[in-house]
Amino acid sequence: MKAETKKRAGGTLKYRAKARRGEQLNRVAFPLGGLGAGMMSLEGTGAISQMSLRHKPEVYHEPAVLFGALHVKSAKTARVVEGPVPMWKAFGQEAAAAGNGLNGRSYGLPRFAKASFTSAFPFAEVALADPNMPVVATIRGWSPFTPGNADDSSLPVAALEYVFRNRTRRPVKAVFSYHAKNFLKLDDGARVEAMDGGFVLVQPPVEGKPDAEASFAVATDEPAAKVDAAWFRGGWFDALTTVWNHIAAGDVVAQAPHAEGRPGAGGSLYVPFTLKAGATKTIRVRFAWHVPSSAVNVGSKKPAIPEEAPPKPYHRPWYSAHFKDVAEVAEYWRANYARLRAASETFSACFHDTTLPAEVVESVAANLSILKSPTCLRQADGRFWGWEGCCGGDGCCSARGPRAASLRCPSCTATKCGRALNTKSPRTWR
Repeated sequence: MKAETKKRAGGTLKYRAKARRGEQLNRVAFPLGGLGAGMMSLEGTGAISQMSLRHKPEVYHEPAVLFGALHVKSAKTARVVEGPVPMWKAFGQEAAAAGNGLNGRSYGLPRFAKASFTSAFPFAEVALADPNMPVVATIRGWSPFTPGNADDSSLPVAALEYVFRNRTRRPVKAVFSYHAKNFLKLDDGARVEAMDGGFVLVQPPVEGKPDAEASFAVATDEPAAKVDAAWFRGGWFDALTTVWNHIAAGDVVAQAPHAEGRPGAGGSLYVPFTLKAGATKTIRVRFAWHVPSSAVNVGSKKPAIPEEAPPKPYHRPWYSAHFKDVAEVAEYWRANYARLRAASETFSACFHDTTLPAEVVESVAANLSILKSPTCLRQADGRFWGWEGCCGGDGCCSARGPRAASLRCPSCTATKCGRALNTKSPRTWR
């Protein structure tokens, strides 16, 4: 982000966020989400990864298709609104599938030529430029974070604000679009639904999998937005190819979900707009999700007679007790967006109002960002638990007793030791 200059009694204070470019972006991942509400990360290039919505860390979960795109009528080709793909992804953990298109990923689609990343927690910014594009783009990612208000900070939501600026002396016509394959899918019951200004990816409950039921909404408040909830139903890469053909042609597709047969594999939203010379346009994409249960259960003792075992009480997130479904979350997010953003900006400005070196500030912010990771859980009753360790149900230090610090939020109960879910003795959920 640009240097922030503030006035105060002692004089002028300037905090300058450090920009990262080139290979420095390869492993940048900025967490978005709420306290114990699940996480998605904005990478240094603008990609979304580490999608961990089912109340456990899934840091290698990068949905195959989840990206914004831009078609400009005067440009040679459309672009995914991201920077160049780090080469480790092409030859990384999925190298075995490289001969099959990396399982249908979008890495081969054209992107902006240059990217840089800056952050001022809980906000992050990716700046994009390309000599062959008449516009420059900026992605501002954020999610609500207001110390002292645990509920506002525990929402299962995130936002990407796409800012486009016409750098030429002529007006340009463009179409922004956002696309998502249903990465929640576990069985053939998964589907895509349309909503006002967007679409919802849905996975219904699955017997024997308490964390299967999940919904993920993508929406914008742009009046001109159109929604395609009926992707082409083909095999292999047909769906992605059809989506890209629409993007490259500058199409604005509006389709209701398929009325017969199997559902489409994903959804898209399209926003046509015109930029005058030197003008700027901001398009806000809001994400909301709802995963009412988990597969997390720590500390239960096995009964002497297995047949007499009671149903396992799995962890349920705080938001599941306050929002019945993703539609309620999405509506709350829409209605309170401006208020939550202003409150988060106030915190960020206060936090960065310092003469400390940027490296020190970033180190502290990096520790704050852990609160948005799935190593933290907030129960339906408001209690907050932080996971310590990496070795299954007992973490790594259960023999040494509980060690944790309290989270000081007026409406968020946290203790140094207590009953973890249904356990009779404190373990590593704090």
